[in-house]
Amino acid sequence: MFTITGIRHAWPEQAGFFLNRQNGHPDYSFVHFSNKVEIQLHGETFVTSDHACIIYRPETPQHIVSHRPLVHDWFHFSGIPEPLLEQLELPLDTLFYPQNYQFITPLVQEMEREFFAHHVGSRQLISARIVEMFVLLCKSMKYMSHVNNTFTEHDAKMW
Repeated sequence: MFTITGIRHAWPEQAGFFLNRQNGHPDYSFVHFSNKVEIQLHGETFVTSDHACIIYRPETPQHIVSHRPLVHDWFHFSGIPEPLLEQLELPLDTLFYPQNYQFITPLVQEMEREFFAHHVGSRQLISARIVEMFVLLCKSMKYMSHVNNTFTEHDAKMW
């Protein structure tokens, strides 16, 4: 089961936003950037396109800069996602671009509402929504190749 440890949907940041977690976050982190940011990965700096996503492993350095106002969805979570992510062919510590991203903010908003409500069954519903998010991302993906900064279509063989 996955457990959310922090979450926000459509979270605004001012121009000049700078996040520099040299030692990363202790949990996994999912981030969806609605607009362009500069992001450092594997020692290289990339300028994303709108609607880039990333799933960070715990303790992976997180270095993000936005020169204009930023809106992003994010959540930190614990659990062991690697088997599911491997099955879905979702990368960790790699930028990717869902072709259909419209489901992300509403799903994160639902998880956020449950996270703060603390209702009976909220943990189970949140865990199910995380799985739903990852399956939907798999079904609508483009990978960012770090080798030559090009996009490749994701071949979701299981669908």
